[in-house]
Amino acid sequence: MKDYELFPLISGILRCWTCKEAYAKALGKGLSLDPRGLDVSVVLNNLAAQAGVMENFVVDDWSLVVLGADIVEGYLSALAVERGEFVVKMHPIRGHESQ
Repeated sequence: MKDYELFPLISGILRCWTCKEAYAKALGKGLSLDPRGLDVSVVLNNLAAQAGVMENFVVDDWSLVVLGADIVEGYLSALAVERGEFVVKMHPIRGHESQ
């Protein structure tokens, strides 16, 4: 997945989709909710984000955290949390620890 880093537009699209999916699931609607109705455009403000960073955004009182591909072994992922402060702790999956 590291090839997408060369293409900021593709990276932005993937980050937006990942946030929309996490947000819709956190709302309890999942993909039954039309993703075009979820505005996560704030994610596009930093197209030059590095793959190894954890980005934080706020959308409608929800915190969205984008975990770069280098953080979760080649997977771009996002977390949506309703209101309040939180801490993200990463633990290696047994058998997938960094060498």
